[in-house]
Amino acid sequence: MAPSVHQGWDPDRLRRHRERHGLTLDQVADAIRNLRIEGFVPPSATFQTVGRHERGESYPGPRYQRAYCHLFGTTPAALGFRPPLPSERGGRGGAAPEALAAPAASSPVAGADKERGGLVPRVPALSHRPRREPPWQPPVHPATVPEDSVLGCGADAAGAVAAEWLAPASSGRAGASARIAATAMDAAVVAGLAVKPGIGPSGELSTGTDGDSGSGAGIGVEEAAARALDGDRLRAAVRYPRRSDVALAESLSVILAAQREIEDKVGSAPLLPPVTAQLAALMPLVFEARGPARGAMVDVAAQWAQFAGWLHANTGKIGQSRVWLDRAAEWAAEAGNASLSANILSYKGHLAWESRAVGPLIGLSQAAQRVPDVYPGQRAYDAGQEARGYAMAGDAAAADRKLLEADRLWEEASDSQDGPPPWSYYFSPAFARLQHGLVHRFLGRHDPRRARRAAAELTAGMRGLPRDQRRAEWAAEYVYHLAVTYIDAGEPEQACRATLVAASIGRATGSRRVSSQVSHLHDRIAGRWPTLHAVTELTERLASPASAIDDDSSSD
Repeated sequence: MAPSVHQGWDPDRLRRHRERHGLTLDQVADAIRNLRIEGFVPPSATFQTVGRHERGESYPGPRYQRAYCHLFGTTPAALGFRPPLPSERGGRGGAAPEALAAPAASSPVAGADKERGGLVPRVPALSHRPRREPPWQPPVHPATVPEDSVLGCGADAAGAVAAEWLAPASSGRAGASARIAATAMDAAVVAGLAVKPGIGPSGELSTGTDGDSGSGAGIGVEEAAARALDGDRLRAAVRYPRRSDVALAESLSVILAAQREIEDKVGSAPLLPPVTAQLAALMPLVFEARGPARGAMVDVAAQWAQFAGWLHANTGKIGQSRVWLDRAAEWAAEAGNASLSANILSYKGHLAWESRAVGPLIGLSQAAQRVPDVYPGQRAYDAGQEARGYAMAGDAAAADRKLLEADRLWEEASDSQDGPPPWSYYFSPAFARLQHGLVHRFLGRHDPRRARRAAAELTAGMRGLPRDQRRAEWAAEYVYHLAVTYIDAGEPEQACRATLVAASIGRATGSRRVSSQVSHLHDRIAGRWPTLHAVTELTERLASPASAIDDDSSSD
């Protein structure tokens, strides 16, 4: 390492923090460019600039210093930009260890301790930990904050479980792994799993959230998550991480499955801080994993990073979404998970669709279809996504050709005995019809026949979804396009009705994205049919309390 251009500064601290979080130079630069801090304009970072900082060839200016601290979830003193303050020093006046520096709020790689949101009491500090201020509490939609934790116990009990995990191994490498794993599990409790499993009238397990009782035929994913957290297998995995990483990976996969389902109920935004925090806690476990257990640990971490990429994308944080999808792709490749690798390429195609970049949309969808040994439903979706790109470009013949291929692959998927992988749990015949509807929606901009076909496919697809998915934040995207289809077809009453359905989902999930789409729909409808009674009623109901919308849209 070259001598630092700034006397007394150790630039190697930047490299150590980057490698601790498992990021490349390019990923750090991309994350810095896409930082969203109120009143802060991020610098135009490049991987060359980050590399010069790490080698000591250039000293970071004030904006870079703030960006590094926010990105790594640490203090300027921990990165050597200034001497530590008295409050940042350890027991006898020495500087506190870097690993104990307080994370920054909403950092994309900040530790789980900062991001937990305050729903679970802090675990009593170990004797060697310096005292810190209470953790930052991220904004959470009121509907997502339960009195009891979803996992069948109150917050005090969850804190006690975490404390029990910490107690047996409070020193050495095993103790560090135990603390990291306990922090990850503690964050999982806060992740918005808003259902407390109960017992039905005949003794069967029930995990419904909308007054629906369980069927009694087995247990729900949330009850399984409860058992994963409370079971002896997970406790043993935390206490003896070198011997039990496979069991830990299995328990983590159950908790991740629960979080995927809960996102359907509450939207992406409430899950973003805890899931990001869990990833920061999981990464050291992945890096330390050895032997046969490494594959299982890397695989579940890849799924977690893919989920984080989706959450960031769905909340408008595209740069950070790409960072996590890149990390997910790396881990999926190491784990040999072909279906997940294809899904990540597909997600990147989805990001291209969000920005209406037709070329990358088609190209990335084709790349996903070239991955061998993939679940046929994934290839069916990507064929449909490629068809959507052709439809956006106005190439109806190519779009129809890919739709026929997608139909064949969806049939193949329906005959698959294994079913969809856990990250594609929503793949179904109804979901397939939604994909067809999107293709016809873009072809129907200048073709009334196609517009009618789009409306029929989107309506049938929505009605075929399970109730919880029909009210999910991601489903509102299809309702939005249904409303646009009705606008293009000159059917204002139907457009108004679809807009109310989208508004109901937006209010239920607290989604800014959906709210923005509803405003866009209202502006288009009101601008085209300003005097129509249905439009006037739409305007009034959008300005009214949520119940006025839900009364009319609950059956859709």
